[in-house]
Amino acid sequence: MPADQRELVDALQAVARGDRRAFRLIYERTAPKLTAAARRILGRSSAVEEAVQEAYVRIWRHAEAFDPG
Repeated sequence: MPADQRELVDALQAVARGDRRAFRLIYERTAPKLTAAARRILGRSSAVEEAVQEAYVRIWRHAEAFDPG
């Protein structure tokens, strides 16, 4: 597994333990791509912002269900 991917896996496991710094790292590394993908699909900026916010809320709430395997 590439180092940057390993770092995200480790961060997500830390988020499952409630680590806000790890959540920030995930957000900073993934938000630009997620936002761009949402913009391509949804077009409108208000829908994009809502979709991206919902995605990160779900990541925070369900991080413990992540299985890196």
